[in-house]
Amino acid sequence: MILFIWLVSGSLIISTSFLTAYHFTSDYWFAGGVSSSLAGILLFTFLIYITRHPFPKKIRIRLILIYIVFAALLITGWQHQKNQGNWHKTALIAVKQSIDKDILKSYIYDVLLRTMYQYYQNDSLLTLKDAFEHKEPMELLAEYQKDAAIDSLVIYAAQVKNDTIVLVGQRNLFSGNNINFKNHNGRKGKMQFTGVLTIDGITYEQNN
Repeated sequence: MILFIWLVSGSLIISTSFLTAYHFTSDYWFAGGVSSSLAGILLFTFLIYITRHPFPKKIRIRLILIYIVFAALLITGWQHQKNQGNWHKTALIAVKQSIDKDILKSYIYDVLLRTMYQYYQNDSLLTLKDAFEHKEPMELLAEYQKDAAIDSLVIYAAQVKNDTIVLVGQRNLFSGNNINFKNHNGRKGKMQFTGVLTIDGITYEQNN
């Protein structure tokens, strides 16, 4: 009867602790650590209870030592798995950020290159502003902005002058190098690139 009560109450305590910890932190590792710690304490308490007097003292000490060693191995293994998981997560984020940087530059480059092409190929377009507002560059920009609504990648026409076109590309999913950086759209800390087109060519700058 005592074993049944211990199992039921222990299961309730462990599951409740996991759900509560996850509810407040949204972190599976932390919630698992809390519930596992409680499970270890409950098991140790139960071990002490079942090996109480008149249980042989030497065997009791050996069982406790075995439990401590086993628990230490479990904690070490769990910490290793957590570190590995965090490392993989960090590596994947870094790869994704690198890909996003290339995508931002590619999108900006496509629009500015199309603008430059129109400027030099169409004699009726007297300025870069005319070339940028031509049908093809604007359609391309609109196409990228349509896709951006899905994946949080946005391109803004930050400055449109006769001799200068400035496009700002922003990735809202990932943070840049400076979390306090103020982005073009008013947000803070997001990845941002700037592409500038003049009659001399195209230049890039990573703002954040």
